Amino acid sequence: MAFHAIHTIVFYMMLIEPKFTTQGNKNVCINAKNVIESMKLCFPKETYKTLADRANVHIQTILRWVSVGRAEENAMRNLMLSFEKDDNYDTVLLKNASPAQLRKQCQLIGWDKIINAPKKGELFMKIEDAQEQIAEKLAYDDTWMDILSTDCLPGIYGIEDWDVNADPQNIWVNFPKMEFSFKDVEFSFEVRLGGSRDEDSYDQKYNRFANGSGRFECSGGKVTEVYGLEIDCDLDLVDGGKVTRV
Repeated sequence: MAFHAIHTIVFYMMLIEPKFTTQGNKNVCINAKNVIESMKLCFPKETYKTLADRANVHIQTILRWVSVGRAEENAMRNLMLSFEKDDNYDTVLLKNASPAQLRKQCQLIGWDKIINAPKKGELFMKIEDAQEQIAEKLAYDDTWMDILSTDCLPGIYGIEDWDVNADPQNIWVNFPKMEFSFKDVEFSFEVRLGGSRDEDSYDQKYNRFANGSGRFECSGGKVTEVYGLEIDCDLDLVDGGKVTRV
């Protein structure tokens, strides 16, 4: 009985993060069944019908997602974003948090700010704040330059410039695990091709979109660091193939 209670509390603490991939010519959520089941556990009043209304699909579509475990990406994102109106990831975590989990969150924020804050409820970091701050830090992470230096096909002879633009809404944050994933990050760069001698070389600009994941650290209610980036990006500059940096 005790084990079951503990297991239930732990499960309630986490809305399972959707995992997206490309199958054929469609972008799909490949763990839709687990995501929907976790929603119904975190929000006991939700039914397949209410979830269908949130995702703007027919109830039979939800039932098909549960049976086959897959869902179209846009509909699944609509479903996830619909919870932000009333209950986002943060409120679920805080409502059902154990003392140990609340203590961990207070440590991330900073005990001095918790003690001296006039409104304690405003201190906990919101998902959208984490998304924006992670997007800002992604734009300057040296891993982007590293993959240009090592993973381009053919090899390059220099990096003239690079720029990263991440939409915060395309960043998914998992606070319990301090992990995040991202999709459709715009990666623009200019590299030198041709040869090592100036007379044999030329500069070429490219624009790519990248997916990936990483980890982050928080302190004082802010994201202080992103690290451990895994970037999936097309860096075949000739044939448009696919090179993955892990």
